[in-house]
Parts: sequence; C-alpha cells; structure tokens
Amino acid sequence: MSSPPDPPADDEDGDILRDVYEQYWLHARHVENQVWSYTRMWALVLTGIFTIVGTDLPDDAKAAAALFGALLSLLGFFVVYSLRVPFLAFALRTEALAIREFGLDPGYRRFFENGLDFRDEKGIDIPEILMLVYGTVAAGMVFFATYTWLGFVAALGTAFAVAVVLFLLYLTRIRPKFTEEKRKTYDQFEE
Repeated sequence: MSSPPDPPADDEDGDILRDVYEQYWLHARHVENQVWSYTRMWALVLTGIFTIVGTDLPDDAKAAAALFGALLSLLGFFVVYSLRVPFLAFALRTEALAIREFGLDPGYRRFFENGLDFRDEKGIDIPEILMLVYGTVAAGMVFFATYTWLGFVAALGTAFAVAVVLFLLYLTRIRPKFTEEKRKTYDQFEE
C-alpha cells in the first residue's frame, strides 16, 4: 500500500470524513506492518535454526531447534490470520469511503473493481501465501524433529497430520472469515 490519495477539502463534513479516512488508512498500514515485522523476525530466527540443524551438534539439539521452528511457524500462521481480519476491515472501509465520498479513480482500486460492486481482490493475496509458507515450514520442521526422534514413518504421519489440519482450518474457518469480512464491508457501504 502506498500513501493515501488526498481527498478534496470542501466543508466540515469533509474534514470529518477525511479524518476517518486517514485513521482507517493508517490503521490498515499499521496492521500490515505488524505482519511484515513478525515475518522478518521469523525469517531471522529460522535462519539460525537452519544453521543449528546443519551443524555437528547432537541430534537432540537439532530436533529441539526444529521443533522450536515449527512452533514459531505455527504462531506465524495464526498471527497472519489474526491480523488479516482487521487489515481487511480497515482497508476495505478505506477504499469504500474513498470511492463513495472522494471518487477514487478505478486505477487505484484494489478491492472494488467497479464502483462498490464486490469482487475478490485483484492479484495475489500475500497474507494467504504467507500462511501457506508458515504452514509448510511448520510441517517440515515437525517432520525433521519427529524423524530425528521416532523415525521416518512417524515423521511422515505427523507432518502430514499437521499440514492437513492447517489446510482444513484454512478452508473451513479462515477463508470464510476473510470472505465474510469483505461481504460485511460491501453490505455496509451499499446502504
């Protein structure tokens, strides 16, 4: 997201709307920055974990580091989910407000392609890709830790179970929540 376009200054109501618009925009940016901050920290710690796993340390130390990486990755999965909902709430409301009150040009629209007609987002949804990355790394780290302690068959079964649970959670709870938030904003501004 770049900086918000400047809405026209007309009257006192315009000042209030401009303040609301700015606060929604700033909150959406804040939430987006939180996701990227966690991702940067996670990547740094994961680099250290990969370094530990690639050394001559005892297998138990390597497995424990991998298990810690799995826990951080699971946390990242849920951090992205918990921050995505408020991001959608504020970003969608910001764009809907900009369309309705300030006549946002269609070229700058991210969520609403044609006026306030609801459409899925344009392009790739980076937070959903981050959730995929976090889930995959969590399953991989669980595989490594379990393989070290219990062997290949147990590791494959455990990692597969983690991946399936996260995928089903995404399909049954997370994705519908994202769509519900988009629909709720559309319905609110349709009135």
